[in-house]
Amino acid sequence: MDKVLRVPKPDAKLFYKEYVNKSKPVIITGMVSEWNGYKEWTIDSFHQKFATKQVGIMRVKKGKSDADTYSDDVNAAVKVDEVVRSVKKGISSAEMVLASSINALYPEVTHDIEIPEYCINRNFFRSRIYLGPKGLVTQLHHDLPENLYAVIRGSKHITLYAPTDRKFLYPQSLFSKHPNFSRFDPDFPDFETFSLARSAKPIEVWLEEGEMLYMPSLWWHHIRNSEDSIAVNFWWSVGWKTAIAWAGAQYKNWFRK
Repeated sequence: MDKVLRVPKPDAKLFYKEYVNKSKPVIITGMVSEWNGYKEWTIDSFHQKFATKQVGIMRVKKGKSDADTYSDDVNAAVKVDEVVRSVKKGISSAEMVLASSINALYPEVTHDIEIPEYCINRNFFRSRIYLGPKGLVTQLHHDLPENLYAVIRGSKHITLYAPTDRKFLYPQSLFSKHPNFSRFDPDFPDFETFSLARSAKPIEVWLEEGEMLYMPSLWWHHIRNSEDSIAVNFWWSVGWKTAIAWAGAQYKNWFRK
């Protein structure tokens, strides 16, 4: 596979048959564009609507969201107002970005976002919302759950690698804080240190405003904001992976204590 196709939103039966069951990424059009959030949100209107909500964040370190500093909305005492003001400083000066359970924006957000039918009432369902500046990078990693990633404002460049490329991507230790992250950086490939990465086969995706990317379980992804951006993702698990996804979440929670 060397290209991710764009398709008009498929019904749930077709989505599972052609993409989930085949572990095949796809860009879905015509779904996000129906959301009120897509029709109404700008960075400024989002700021105004949710300014007093307390949300989860990640700190920014050398232009990258630092997963070591993730703080969920239960423990965070950071208001949207403070986060947006940080984002508006730009990537060179931003101290933090929004990376929060979407539950932190309830009940108002129920008017703005519609959970896709593909993951409603599915096992281990979770959703997170992101707001960050142009140039922000999420480092190369994979997720065990299925993942739908929707861009509401801005656009993103995403580099994908199939699960079979794992042996080329230098995962962090299984006993590390982030065993699902890679030590290899696709933006600045150091092939002297990570020589096997030459054999990995990247798939480049330019995800535009109003589009949703399905990233199957265990697919590696590296994300760079092409513009100031608001995005939402939805995770859920299928079959035998549900129990492992739950255990993985508990492991991460234990590390954060």
